Amino acid sequence: MIKLIENFPSNLSEGFDIAHSLVKINLSGITNVVISGLGGSGIGGSILSNLVLSHCKYPVTINKSYKIPGFVNSGTLFIACSYSGNTEETMSAVNQAFDKNARVIGVTSGGELQAFCESNSFPYTIVPGGLPPRAAFGYAFSQLLGIVAQFEGSPNYLEQLKGAVSLLNQEQTNIKNEAIKIAEVLHETTPIIYCEDSLEGVAVRFRQQINENAKMLCWHHVLPEMNHNEIVGWVNESHNHSVVFLKTSDELKSNLPRFDYVEEIVNKYTTSVLTINAKGVNPLEKWLYLIHLTDFVSVYLSDLSGVDPVEVDVIENLKKRLKAI
Repeated sequence: MIKLIENFPSNLSEGFDIAHSLVKINLSGITNVVISGLGGSGIGGSILSNLVLSHCKYPVTINKSYKIPGFVNSGTLFIACSYSGNTEETMSAVNQAFDKNARVIGVTSGGELQAFCESNSFPYTIVPGGLPPRAAFGYAFSQLLGIVAQFEGSPNYLEQLKGAVSLLNQEQTNIKNEAIKIAEVLHETTPIIYCEDSLEGVAVRFRQQINENAKMLCWHHVLPEMNHNEIVGWVNESHNHSVVFLKTSDELKSNLPRFDYVEEIVNKYTTSVLTINAKGVNPLEKWLYLIHLTDFVSVYLSDLSGVDPVEVDVIENLKKRLKAI
């Protein structure tokens, strides 16, 4: 798994090139965008929706269900993401989108989704196969980025991505060293991840990587929302919890005192509190930096716990049980 994470920068470059060269979108008549996918196949859409929120002229909705939103129609650009191409929830959703005359694009390594796109003359991008879906994030996310880069008003994502890849290559040794130190703090605790709401997709990615790679429970929450509920839960001392703050230096000024107060509160009840600060000159660079760093953290946690970061038998057993029904 370490080698797969080390390849993340090159995967980003390859994925964007694939999307940019294969998928040309006709945006005439498009009024909204839905990105449908789950788990390692779906997290790219979650992060992308955060990234484009401030400038995309289309509302972007994330779908992680068998069903699709009621507004889906012929004006919907429906992007279906399934690494295997056989995710039953995603295939259910994309078939419903087809029935609603949505404009479909597939992001997959093959399977039913590729066959569906080919039989209906829908464009699709191919993600290289043979990887755990979460390890293909670099390919899938950059292909999504290549698609939305065609939207009117989008920043020059190609140049930003080149900058991010350069940064990650330059910083990889430092990133790995920091990840080892962070993993040592989080080991044998239940990590809690806090960040600004704009960064929630990155926090979810970190949580999912801890779940799957390190085989640990973990949760996350965002500011300012957690100031209205979860903060009240910090009333008892706990050495079983650790807290990680993800920060980018782009946080809203109005949220800064909120972060200060939350840090003050949690430091009363646990000694395992740390902040991970992003590096980079724009949100894309910073977010990919945090993802690369926290991916390493999750694998180093698996090493400390002596578990296999690749094995996900409980998920595979569920799929087998569902097929047998």
